[in-house]
Amino acid sequence: MARLGSISSLLLHHATIKKLPRVGYTLTTKKRAAFACVLCPGSERVLQSWDKYTAMNNPDVAVLVGSTSDMYVAEKAIEILEDAGVAYDLEVISAHREPTRLDEYLRKAHAKVYIAIAGISAALPGIIASKTTAPVIGVPVSTKLGGLDALLSIVQMPAGVPVASVGIDGGKNAALFALRILRANSSAKE
Repeated sequence: MARLGSISSLLLHHATIKKLPRVGYTLTTKKRAAFACVLCPGSERVLQSWDKYTAMNNPDVAVLVGSTSDMYVAEKAIEILEDAGVAYDLEVISAHREPTRLDEYLRKAHAKVYIAIAGISAALPGIIASKTTAPVIGVPVSTKLGGLDALLSIVQMPAGVPVASVGIDGGKNAALFALRILRANSSAKE
Protein backbone atom coordinates (compact mmCIF):
# COMPACT_ATOMS: atom_id res chain seq x y z
CA MET A 1 0.00 0.00 0.00
CA ALA A 2 2.93 2.35 0.59
CA ARG A 3 3.91 1.89 -3.04
CA LEU A 4 0.40 2.84 -4.13
CA GLY A 5 0.46 5.97 -1.99
CA SER A 6 3.81 7.14 -3.31
CA ILE A 7 2.76 6.72 -6.92
CA SER A 8 -0.64 8.32 -6.38
CA SER A 9 1.05 11.34 -4.79
CA LEU A 10 3.35 11.52 -7.82
CA LEU A 11 0.32 11.52 -10.10
CA LEU A 12 -1.43 14.20 -8.05
CA HIS A 13 1.57 16.53 -7.89
CA HIS A 14 2.38 16.57 -11.59
CA ALA A 15 0.20 18.25 -14.19
CA THR A 16 1.43 16.13 -17.07
CA ILE A 17 2.62 12.57 -17.34
CA LYS A 18 5.73 13.67 -19.23
CA LYS A 19 7.08 15.20 -16.00
CA LEU A 20 6.80 11.91 -14.11
CA PRO A 21 10.06 10.15 -13.33
CA ARG A 22 10.32 6.56 -14.53
CA VAL A 23 9.24 4.44 -11.61
CA GLY A 24 9.05 1.11 -13.42
CA TYR A 25 5.42 0.54 -12.52
CA THR A 26 2.78 -0.75 -14.92
CA LEU A 27 -0.87 -0.33 -14.09
CA THR A 28 -2.88 -3.50 -14.50
CA THR A 29 -6.66 -3.47 -14.35
CA LYS A 30 -6.69 -4.20 -10.60
CA LYS A 31 -4.10 -1.51 -9.88
CA ARG A 32 -6.08 0.96 -12.02
CA ALA A 33 -9.15 0.30 -9.89
CA ALA A 34 -7.13 0.93 -6.73
CA PHE A 35 -5.85 4.21 -8.18
CA ALA A 36 -9.37 5.29 -9.10
CA CYS A 37 -10.31 4.95 -5.42
CA VAL A 38 -7.28 6.94 -4.25
CA LEU A 39 -7.31 9.73 -6.81
CA CYS A 40 -9.80 12.54 -7.15
CA PRO A 41 -12.81 12.40 -9.50
CA GLY A 42 -11.81 12.71 -13.13
CA SER A 43 -8.62 10.76 -12.53
CA GLU A 44 -9.39 8.34 -15.37
CA ARG A 45 -7.76 10.75 -17.85
CA VAL A 46 -4.60 10.76 -15.73
CA LEU A 47 -4.65 6.97 -15.57
CA GLN A 48 -5.00 6.68 -19.34
CA SER A 49 -2.04 9.01 -19.78
CA TRP A 50 -0.05 7.01 -17.23
CA ASP A 51 -0.85 3.76 -19.06
CA LYS A 52 0.26 5.28 -22.36
CA TYR A 53 3.45 6.70 -20.80
CA THR A 54 4.35 3.38 -19.21
CA ALA A 55 3.58 1.31 -22.30
CA MET A 56 5.54 3.58 -24.62
CA ASN A 57 8.60 3.58 -22.38
CA ASN A 58 8.60 0.02 -21.13
CA PRO A 59 6.02 -2.19 -22.88
CA ASP A 60 5.80 -5.87 -22.10
CA VAL A 61 4.65 -6.43 -25.67
CA ALA A 62 5.22 -4.24 -28.70
CA VAL A 63 2.70 -4.81 -31.48
CA LEU A 64 4.09 -3.52 -34.77
CA VAL A 65 1.94 -3.40 -37.87
CA GLY A 66 3.40 -2.92 -41.34
CA SER A 67 0.37 -1.06 -42.69
CA THR A 68 -2.87 0.44 -41.43
CA SER A 69 -4.72 -2.03 -43.66
CA ASP A 70 -3.48 -4.80 -41.30
CA MET A 71 -5.02 -3.25 -38.18
CA TYR A 72 -7.91 -5.72 -38.14
CA VAL A 73 -5.36 -8.41 -37.23
CA ALA A 74 -3.74 -6.20 -34.57
CA GLU A 75 -7.13 -5.58 -32.93
CA LYS A 76 -7.42 -9.31 -32.19
CA ALA A 77 -4.06 -9.25 -30.41
CA ILE A 78 -4.77 -6.03 -28.52
CA GLU A 79 -8.03 -7.42 -27.14
CA ILE A 80 -6.19 -10.39 -25.59
CA LEU A 81 -3.40 -8.18 -24.17
CA GLU A 82 -5.88 -5.74 -22.65
CA ASP A 83 -7.91 -8.56 -21.08
CA ALA A 84 -4.70 -9.89 -19.52
CA GLY A 85 -3.71 -6.42 -18.22
CA VAL A 86 -0.42 -6.46 -20.09
CA ALA A 87 1.35 -3.20 -20.97
CA TYR A 88 1.66 -2.94 -24.73
CA ASP A 89 2.55 -0.45 -27.40
CA LEU A 90 0.96 -0.39 -30.85
CA GLU A 91 2.77 1.22 -33.78
CA VAL A 92 2.27 1.23 -37.53
CA ILE A 93 5.76 1.15 -39.04
CA SER A 94 6.64 -0.12 -42.49
CA ALA A 95 9.94 -1.99 -42.68
CA HIS A 96 10.30 -0.94 -46.32
CA ARG A 97 9.10 2.67 -46.26
CA GLU A 98 10.30 3.70 -42.79
CA PRO A 99 13.47 1.74 -41.93
CA THR A 100 15.00 4.63 -39.96
CA ARG A 101 11.86 5.06 -37.87
CA LEU A 102 11.81 1.31 -37.19
CA ASP A 103 15.45 1.39 -36.05
CA GLU A 104 14.72 4.31 -33.73
CA TYR A 105 11.66 2.59 -32.29
CA LEU A 106 13.57 -0.63 -31.61
CA ARG A 107 16.35 1.29 -29.84
CA LYS A 108 13.84 2.93 -27.49
CA ALA A 109 11.10 0.34 -26.95
CA HIS A 110 12.86 -2.38 -24.90
CA ALA A 111 9.82 -4.65 -25.17
CA LYS A 112 10.00 -8.12 -23.71
CA VAL A 113 8.18 -9.60 -26.74
CA TYR A 114 7.48 -8.22 -30.22
CA ILE A 115 4.46 -9.12 -32.33
CA ALA A 116 5.08 -8.16 -35.96
CA ILE A 117 2.06 -8.16 -38.25
CA ALA A 118 2.77 -7.93 -41.97
CA GLY A 119 1.50 -9.03 -45.35
CA ILE A 120 2.88 -9.69 -48.82
CA SER A 121 6.70 -9.84 -48.42
CA ALA A 122 6.36 -9.70 -44.61
CA ALA A 123 9.83 -8.28 -43.99
CA LEU A 124 8.88 -6.65 -40.67
CA PRO A 125 9.26 -9.71 -38.37
CA GLY A 126 12.67 -10.63 -39.79
CA ILE A 127 14.03 -7.11 -39.58
CA ILE A 128 12.88 -6.81 -35.97
CA ALA A 129 14.46 -10.18 -35.12
CA SER A 130 17.73 -9.11 -36.71
CA LYS A 131 17.91 -6.01 -34.49
CA THR A 132 16.81 -7.35 -31.09
CA THR A 133 17.39 -10.36 -28.86
CA ALA A 134 13.79 -10.35 -27.60
CA PRO A 135 11.38 -12.98 -28.96
CA VAL A 136 9.58 -12.00 -32.17
CA ILE A 137 6.25 -13.47 -33.22
CA GLY A 138 5.40 -13.01 -36.89
CA VAL A 139 1.78 -12.79 -37.98
CA PRO A 140 1.20 -13.21 -41.72
CA VAL A 141 -1.70 -11.24 -43.14
CA SER A 142 -4.02 -12.55 -45.84
CA THR A 143 -3.52 -10.25 -48.78
CA LYS A 144 -2.37 -11.51 -52.15
CA LEU A 145 -2.11 -15.28 -52.56
CA GLY A 146 -4.33 -15.74 -49.50
CA GLY A 147 -1.48 -14.85 -47.15
CA LEU A 148 0.74 -17.75 -48.22
CA ASP A 149 3.38 -15.33 -49.51
CA ALA A 150 3.57 -13.64 -46.09
CA LEU A 151 3.53 -16.97 -44.25
CA LEU A 152 6.40 -18.36 -46.31
CA SER A 153 8.40 -15.15 -45.85
CA ILE A 154 8.05 -15.38 -42.08
CA VAL A 155 8.82 -19.09 -41.66
CA GLN A 156 11.84 -19.02 -44.01
CA MET A 157 14.09 -16.79 -41.92
CA PRO A 158 17.83 -17.37 -42.29
CA ALA A 159 19.82 -18.99 -39.50
CA GLY A 160 20.48 -16.54 -36.67
CA VAL A 161 17.25 -14.58 -37.24
CA PRO A 162 14.66 -16.58 -35.27
CA VAL A 163 11.00 -15.65 -35.72
CA ALA A 164 8.09 -17.65 -34.35
CA SER A 165 5.09 -17.74 -36.65
CA VAL A 166 1.39 -18.18 -36.10
CA GLY A 167 -1.29 -18.85 -38.69
CA ILE A 168 -2.49 -16.38 -41.28
CA ASP A 169 -4.37 -13.48 -39.60
CA GLY A 170 -3.56 -15.13 -36.24
CA GLY A 171 -3.36 -12.02 -34.08
CA LYS A 172 -5.18 -13.73 -31.23
CA ASN A 173 -2.75 -16.67 -31.14
CA ALA A 174 0.21 -14.28 -31.35
CA ALA A 175 -1.01 -12.47 -28.22
CA LEU A 176 -1.66 -15.74 -26.39
CA PHE A 177 1.84 -16.93 -27.31
CA ALA A 178 3.31 -13.62 -26.11
CA LEU A 179 1.53 -14.10 -22.76
CA ARG A 180 3.07 -17.58 -22.44
CA ILE A 181 6.52 -16.16 -23.14
CA LEU A 182 6.02 -13.48 -20.48
CA ARG A 183 4.81 -16.07 -17.94
CA ALA A 184 7.75 -18.37 -18.69
CA ASN A 185 10.20 -15.48 -18.22
CA SER A 186 8.61 -14.43 -14.94
CA SER A 187 8.62 -18.04 -13.67
CA ALA A 188 12.30 -18.41 -14.55
CA LYS A 189 13.19 -15.31 -12.51
CA GLU A 190 11.43 -16.63 -9.39
